[in-house]
Amino acid sequence: MRSRAPLFALDPSWLFLGAGLSLVVAAALIPAFDDLSQARYHRDRAVAMERYRLERLASYTAFLGAIEDGNQTLMRSLASSQLNLTPTDTELVLLPARTATSGDDVFTDLDPAYAAPPEPVPVGSTLERWSLDPRTRLWLLASGALFTLIGVLPGVTTKPKA
Repeated sequence: MRSRAPLFALDPSWLFLGAGLSLVVAAALIPAFDDLSQARYHRDRAVAMERYRLERLASYTAFLGAIEDGNQTLMRSLASSQLNLTPTDTELVLLPARTATSGDDVFTDLDPAYAAPPEPVPVGSTLERWSLDPRTRLWLLASGALFTLIGVLPGVTTKPKA
């Protein structure tokens, strides 16, 4: 009586092939993803700086427009804070405490708040560290290639005894 071959046989070489291809793909994609996240961070930082500078320019333009229009409230505020002058028809009730830096720069109150984007946070896994380090990345690629080679080698077949 002839023995029938099984429909499916689990060959261990598939495990080596899967592990080898996974290591090679990880060694190729993880540094690329890290570079992409750094590029996105620098792009977001440049956009935030541009937004900050445009808001600052708009604020300064509005301030200059108010000065050119002769806004009385602004003129009195500038005269009292920058020149230490008060109008003759008003009395000074309370003098503000002057510090060494108060009144030095009018534009500090005009500057908008700068919102910097968050820096990319690395995952910190062992595979990521190995993929990003040039020395260990070479070993990772070599071991992945070796596992892939072992996985594609032909399996051992036994001939049934007659």
